[in-house]
Amino acid sequence: MSEHLDELRRQYPGQLILKPEDVAKAIGLERQTVYNQHSLGTLPIRPRPRARHWGCSITDIARYLDSGGIPQPYIKEDEKKPRKGRKISVRQAVKYHAFWDEVVSIMRKNDRDELEELITKPLPPYPFKSP
Repeated sequence: MSEHLDELRRQYPGQLILKPEDVAKAIGLERQTVYNQHSLGTLPIRPRPRARHWGCSITDIARYLDSGGIPQPYIKEDEKKPRKGRKISVRQAVKYHAFWDEVVSIMRKNDRDELEELITKPLPPYPFKSP
């Protein structure tokens, strides 16, 4: 048996599947990170169904901690989301970015010209009333 498995069994006696909050504590991540990785399918530990919720096996967590490295994340094959929108070529992407770079440079030039015009333009007379 591994050191991590013994330690996890001491911390969570009688539990074979840990809740996501406990998984986060065991592997040193924030709770929300574990939930996000689970929803994206990139959690490095295979999730197991647990009643209405999900959890991770204590042995899988120990194996992950023993490996020291980061294993390939578990990705659900049936839930891979297709890319939305039409695919564009690299050439089209370069044209798109070049176009918007040009638009931004024109906008900056116009802003700079307006600012210089305001600076060089004389101020209007101050309307004040004399007593």
